[in-house]
Amino acid sequence: MPEQMNTFEVIATPNGWKITGDIDANTVAALSEAFDGDHSATDGGVVLDLEGVTFIDSSGLRVLLDLSSRAQPGGVTLRSAPRSVRRLLELTGLSDTFRLDDAVTD
Repeated sequence: MPEQMNTFEVIATPNGWKITGDIDANTVAALSEAFDGDHSATDGGVVLDLEGVTFIDSSGLRVLLDLSSRAQPGGVTLRSAPRSVRRLLELTGLSDTFRLDDAVTD
């Protein structure tokens, strides 16, 4: 049976970034690279639309934390974060590090 390929994308939007797919050790380099060119993070905040994120591990969380430290004082807003992302933030005690939009996806 063929292995299912995960499509990972980071797309710049007028309001920030839209991320789809797994955020893990295989994709964090691309995610970090996209954020490195984002000068809005130093201007006081950035919005990440995570509706299409299917998985996040500790390496992905580290990239989000790095972005959050650069995005001060505005910080990072996670829009439409799946329950799995919210759960990871709760388990790691990082829920208060990010602003979370009310829209929750499964």
